[in-house]
Amino acid sequence: MVSANSGIEIGLIDVDQIESVEVARGSGSVLYGTDALAGTINIITRDTLPRQESGFRLGGGFDGFFTSNETGRRGSAYLTGSSNRFSFRVAQTLDRYDNYHSGVVPTDAGGEDASDDATEVLNSQYHGGNTQLVGRFFINNRQKIRGSYERRLAANIGVPAVAGVFTAFFPFSNRDKVSARYEGQNLLPHIARLSVSAYYQQQDRNFTNLLVVPPAPGFPGQRTFSETVTDTATFGYDVQTNFTLGSRNVLTAGTSYFRDRNRDARFIERFSPNFATRPASLTRSEDRSRSVPDATFGDLAFFVQDEYQSTSWLRLIGGVRVDRFNIESERTADFVLPPFFTASQIEDLGLTGLDAGLSVRDTAVSGDFGFVIQPTEAVSLRARIGRSFRAPNLFERFFTDFGSEFSDRSGKQDRPGAPLRLKQAAY
Repeated sequence: MVSANSGIEIGLIDVDQIESVEVARGSGSVLYGTDALAGTINIITRDTLPRQESGFRLGGGFDGFFTSNETGRRGSAYLTGSSNRFSFRVAQTLDRYDNYHSGVVPTDAGGEDASDDATEVLNSQYHGGNTQLVGRFFINNRQKIRGSYERRLAANIGVPAVAGVFTAFFPFSNRDKVSARYEGQNLLPHIARLSVSAYYQQQDRNFTNLLVVPPAPGFPGQRTFSETVTDTATFGYDVQTNFTLGSRNVLTAGTSYFRDRNRDARFIERFSPNFATRPASLTRSEDRSRSVPDATFGDLAFFVQDEYQSTSWLRLIGGVRVDRFNIESERTADFVLPPFFTASQIEDLGLTGLDAGLSVRDTAVSGDFGFVIQPTEAVSLRARIGRSFRAPNLFERFFTDFGSEFSDRSGKQDRPGAPLRLKQAAY
């Protein structure tokens, strides 16, 4: 991914593993939940070869990339195979990028400096790799089972242009994911499709920043090293069934669940000025306190959507979704509410009892309705009204460090006990 402000940004999916990108707009967001009010974007990764009726098909390939702007290079290799009973795909990507260069830099004299030293964006480096293992077993022509494993490893990820007195970077950002899926088609007269999937994902990330203030006459300088390691584990499942109710009506119903478990560890080392000595010196101190307690976030959802072809040119779509959220914080070593919080602020933010363990449960009901008018193949008119929501994540609910004193109306911090608010939009 690319940002106009920060250049290359590391995503959770390697670009060499992307087969296509699907934009699902309008009615139908109840299938995706949470904040899919206007639809969703599905990134479809490369899969195994199709089933072969006879024989065995073997394939492979290599894709290389080089750019001189940041001396970037990327190599991706894959091997695929398919038969009547199974298919597989194995892929590996390695990439490395040095600091990139921006455009010319204006000088104080009114000119422009296009030298490498002037245009280099410091702290914009990155290197990493991606592994993909996919296997598919064909039970018969209508049923198949798929399993996959993905590993994304990235290291030395800089925050472009944030270097010097204050430097920020990610020493590592890793993800491991294993998933399994069963899919059956035309199992019964009125069941067109049934899919059941489950996954487990582990994400580990280290965010480090350095503050180095150089010494000056009468001032010994100042140094601060801060490291936060985030460990997030997620598991979940999804079940969807497509029912054919006559020749013009398709009903989709299902359930989904996910649970995030977050554990953080923080270490801060400070060398602060001590003016009680002559000359002034630096005093070392450590801080292992946490700004977010150990916590879990769970969401159990049930949804149903109906698509009815009223006439040859009019299609109606409607759906409803019910989500039950369960958010819990645990009594966590080295986590206490900041002393600068007053009792009224703690109560207003809904943080009472957070350090001892807090449990929050919410239920949200959302839905949408829309229609598609298509008088000809070249003309398609769509309209939709929907009510959806966004559930605050664990960081937004439980972060208590500096910058957290906001009410839920500000959009920057949500009170843990605040009820979910539905959003409405028409398209």
